[in-house]
Amino acid sequence: MYFPVADITLNPLIPFLIGLGVSVLSSPTGISGGFLILPICLNFLGFTSVSVSPTNFLFNIVAMPAGLWRLAREKRLLKGLGLLLMAGSLPGILAGMVLRNTWLKDASNFRIFVALVLSALALNLGRSLWGNGAGQRAERAFRARQKISSRPEDINTSYVGGRFSFSFCEEDFSISIASVLGVSLVVG
Repeated sequence: MYFPVADITLNPLIPFLIGLGVSVLSSPTGISGGFLILPICLNFLGFTSVSVSPTNFLFNIVAMPAGLWRLAREKRLLKGLGLLLMAGSLPGILAGMVLRNTWLKDASNFRIFVALVLSALALNLGRSLWGNGAGQRAERAFRARQKISSRPEDINTSYVGGRFSFSFCEEDFSISIASVLGVSLVVG
């Protein structure tokens, strides 16, 4: 079958099976498989036009609510922090669309950009998996505290002096609002 937007010809079951396979592999881990869909479209299916980005974007839009639902179900969703992340990522998403349609319109430049972003993500993931184990220790400590703590909706949060603060299990946490917005802008 010919896909005119992608300007490729292939069996229509192939994109469906790829999407299904990525979803089956990534959903149980709580991550979006969008980071896998894009390289597959670019390198294996030959889908290099600018319209490949909305395909990846749609995959992430569908996967993100599922991740939020999982966090809410596990009582790990802190709404104030989630709102900050959304406020920062929305302008980043819009800026990303503009950049993709201007500076990264050429497929070879876009491939280089994607390779750099995915390499940085892979290095960070590898560091957290094979590093000093701080991530695993933090997760175990969180699970232990969660059993004795109140629900996230009962956690007191505040926005004071440019910082987002909250208390969890009698321990205070605080982060710069500008930092959260900046990181979420770049991620968006």
